[in-house]
Amino acid sequence: MGWSRKKKDRLQYPCIPSAIQPVPHSSDMPIPDPPKQYDFVKDYVERETELQASRLQQWNLLLPGVKITEYSTREKNLLHFLEKKGHVVACIDVNGLMNFMNLSCGPNNWRLFIDSSKLSLKAVLLHNGNLLPSIPIGHSVLVKETYANVYKTSRVNKILG
Repeated sequence: MGWSRKKKDRLQYPCIPSAIQPVPHSSDMPIPDPPKQYDFVKDYVERETELQASRLQQWNLLLPGVKITEYSTREKNLLHFLEKKGHVVACIDVNGLMNFMNLSCGPNNWRLFIDSSKLSLKAVLLHNGNLLPSIPIGHSVLVKETYANVYKTSRVNKILG
């Protein structure tokens, strides 16, 4: 037997100490207003917020229509080291980029690694001892790994040519 609006006044709740019974609201006890927006990440720093958002998406804990918006502007101070020519985005001042990141840029400490797939080409500087992070210095979509494209990427990077 279900309950309807007509029968809601006759509804009786058992007296259980562990359960919270409904409280009638009045002018002395108004209905509480929820916050306008629930921001569960307001106490996190920016990096923790981005990590939490990616984990929520990764674990499929969000409904399909939920969008996560992040305003990440950490790359703005690095944009002057990069240049786009055609389909190639490359670092035009590797020494300046390395100095900006407080890394030593000796040629004996780093090696150029070029990776390609059917549709992309990537150039990365790898530290010889793998003690420091890799530095992406070139990227291209819709460009295959051919000698001409590698030369073009390295020339834009001013590393090999």
